[in-house]
Amino acid sequence: ILGIRGSVESISDYRVLFGIVNIVIMLGGAFLNVLLPSVSKAVAEGNVSAQNRVAYQGTKYLTMFLCFCSFGVMSVSNDLITAYIGNQYLYLVFWLNLWLISTLSSHIQCLSSIILAGTRLKAIAAITIIASVVSIALCWFLVPMFEVGGAIISYMCFSLILIVFYYFYYYPYVMQINSFEIFFKKVMPFVATGLVSSLIVMNIKMNFG
Repeated sequence: ILGIRGSVESISDYRVLFGIVNIVIMLGGAFLNVLLPSVSKAVAEGNVSAQNRVAYQGTKYLTMFLCFCSFGVMSVSNDLITAYIGNQYLYLVFWLNLWLISTLSSHIQCLSSIILAGTRLKAIAAITIIASVVSIALCWFLVPMFEVGGAIISYMCFSLILIVFYYFYYYPYVMQINSFEIFFKKVMPFVATGLVSSLIVMNIKMNFG
């Protein structure tokens, strides 16, 4: 869509940002590859205790890791863009930071490993299709206005739709998991700490060079 509705510059900008963000995405995705075999065994054996450990403790440590990566890169995003492609591209820092924040949605991968190991996938497939259609439609209308930012906003909306679906429906009603405890005790403390720390570091660098 960037190639159709955007400009050549927006495609180049996207490739630059994706090259940086993809490192965080790949690190987060590695957790799912490690967890899936053991979770599949736990689901097959009906081991609820093991599944709960993955759901609660796994999400906690994955969120901690993602926050370290995402907010760590955010803290040096200005310097990273300057060193990578030059200070004439500093306008990309805002979009890079926004995309990095959106990668935190990957914290659902621990619970996703439990879902993928089971057979109740129809609702997941349906909401993924809906989120994809909404995201593509948004991207079509937003790219002419925000260039590469339109694609990033669309991706954030895609992630938000999935997170709302999981936390408000799938976790509590299908998986019988306390989504409130996961979000407010296992996720938000690390997100809040990482965001505040990153803002402090960026402010210090801005004031003292």
